[in-house]
Amino acid sequence: MQSKLVWGIFFVLLANSGLSLAMMHDSRALEADPFSATAPIAPRLAGLGEYSFPVTTSNAESQYFFNQGLRLTYAFNHSEALRAFKEAVRLDPGNAMAYWGWALVLGPNINLPMQSYVREQAFEAIQKASALTRLVSKREAAYIDALTRRYSNNASATRAKLDKNYAEAMAGLVRSYPEDLDALTLYGAALMNLSPWDYWYGDMSPKPNTEKILAAFESVLERAPRHPGAIHYY
Repeated sequence: MQSKLVWGIFFVLLANSGLSLAMMHDSRALEADPFSATAPIAPRLAGLGEYSFPVTTSNAESQYFFNQGLRLTYAFNHSEALRAFKEAVRLDPGNAMAYWGWALVLGPNINLPMQSYVREQAFEAIQKASALTRLVSKREAAYIDALTRRYSNNASATRAKLDKNYAEAMAGLVRSYPEDLDALTLYGAALMNLSPWDYWYGDMSPKPNTEKILAAFESVLERAPRHPGAIHYY
């Protein structure tokens, strides 16, 4: 009876917070440690499409799980994406972009603000990625550098400022790589996160970033109509 009461209180508080269990980070994914794991952290999942983002790794399985993680990120299954990125790290601890993905999915999204209990893990993951940038392409290094702007171990750094810094860094990445559709997609997502679910005024005229968001996703879809990220965000 007591346990039912505790869970009842939990769900009331959860409902009042505006969050849902589906949006929260899964504790098992958070606790998974790719450096000590003796078994796979994530399964190979079928039916996620063929979308690929080649990264610097000599391990084909690490590349596979990086792709799986990115597909799941675009599908908003952030906990499974986290498992996949950690599995990519387990298979190749030198895969810098796997740490980037690990940090990316722990960040805020339009359904879930940045959670205090993942800040340290997100910061540490992107620092690991940053330490490996000398081994990757300039493009990958630019992705990693942009994401470093999103996290800080400085307690006085505000989330609004960090999110703005990240969006500005992604704008720079798009300028440097105008044909990179993932950069443009993630730039659009970064702009969305500056004002989640608040893109229009009462008269349905667009708020300041809305036209930039639409232009980003429409540009991607004109060139790649089946891009999984642009389809979902748009």
